[in-house]
Amino acid sequence: MPSYELQFLVALLVTLIIEVPVLFLVLRYLFHDTRTPLTDIVSTGIITSALTLPYLWFVVPAFVHGISYYAAGEGGVLLAEALMMEWLFRQDFYHALIASTLANGCSFGIGLTLAWADPLLLG
Repeated sequence: MPSYELQFLVALLVTLIIEVPVLFLVLRYLFHDTRTPLTDIVSTGIITSALTLPYLWFVVPAFVHGISYYAAGEGGVLLAEALMMEWLFRQDFYHALIASTLANGCSFGIGLTLAWADPLLLG
C-alpha cells in the first residue's frame, strides 16, 4: 500500500486535474465571465487546492473524526476556497461560493469513485 504522503500527492494531482477545468467551465459558461484570463483561472485553481488540500489531509484529521470530518473538512475547504476565489477573481462571494462548491463537489465525487474502484490509489 502506498504511503499516506504518496496518496496525498495522487489526490492533489487528481484534484487539480478535475477542479481547474471545472472552474474554467463555471466562470466561462455559467457566469459568462470572459474578462478573467485563462492563466488566472488555472493559477487560482492550483493555488486554492494547494493551500487547502494539505489542511484537509493532515490538519483536520487530527481534530475531527468520522462523518464530521467530511462536513467540517469539506465545508471549511469550500469556504476558504470561495474567499480566495472572491479575492483572486474579483467575483462576488456568491459566485465564488458556487464555483468552489461545484469544483469541490466534482473532485470529491470523482475521488470517492476512484478510491472505491482502486482502494490502493487514494486510500
